[in-house]
Amino acid sequence: MIIRPAIKDDLPAIADLYALFWGDKSNLDAMKQRFDAMELSNSHVLLCAEQNNKIIGTIMGNICPDFYGTCDPFMVMENLITHPDSRHSGVGSKLLAELEQIGKKRKCTQIIFITERDRLDAIGFYETQGYDSTTHVGFKKGLD
Repeated sequence: MIIRPAIKDDLPAIADLYALFWGDKSNLDAMKQRFDAMELSNSHVLLCAEQNNKIIGTIMGNICPDFYGTCDPFMVMENLITHPDSRHSGVGSKLLAELEQIGKKRKCTQIIFITERDRLDAIGFYETQGYDSTTHVGFKKGLD
């Protein structure tokens, strides 16, 4: 298995992973447009895990500027997804570790994210990776 930056040709496979997780289809044309914009901005990281020429996982990091303290950026992590057949095999750990390394290279002070309270398996996974869910509360509000 290799962890690498996603390329535009990976988007259909990434969309398939998203559909497995959320149960609905992604707009592939919109994904391609967003991918092009992300490449130009240098503020996003999209990685994929590949094994035997198949995308088995993905993760995204958004690098956000900060105005606090030394004004170093922070990263918001989204969409860590592994194919159901590849779970519990180290894919998520490797994707997350690579994203952390990129965050460090980009001088990010921390990685933050939210997950649903009922995803106990995901919460357990994140805790084993060193993330703490006991000191902060995350909030989410849809704007549609």
